[in-house]
Amino acid sequence: MTPHAAQFGLTIVNMGSVATLSGALGRTMSPISGSAIICASIAGISPLEVAKRNAPGMIIAVVVIMFMLL
Repeated sequence: MTPHAAQFGLTIVNMGSVATLSGALGRTMSPISGSAIICASIAGISPLEVAKRNAPGMIIAVVVIMFMLL
C-alpha cells in the first residue's frame, strides 16, 4: 500500500494515524488483553463478553475518526 498511498489520497500522517487507530482497536477489543481479563474476572463474566460489548462502540468510533481524518 505504501507505494500507492497517494492514489488512495493518503499522506504519511494519515497512514500513521490509520496504523495507530488499528493498533488501538485491536488492543481494546482483544479478549486476551490484560485489562479485559481483569475487568471480566471482577465482573464474573467471560472476557469474550467484554470484547463483544466493546466492539460496536469501537467500530463506530473508528469509522467516525476515519471520516474526520480523510
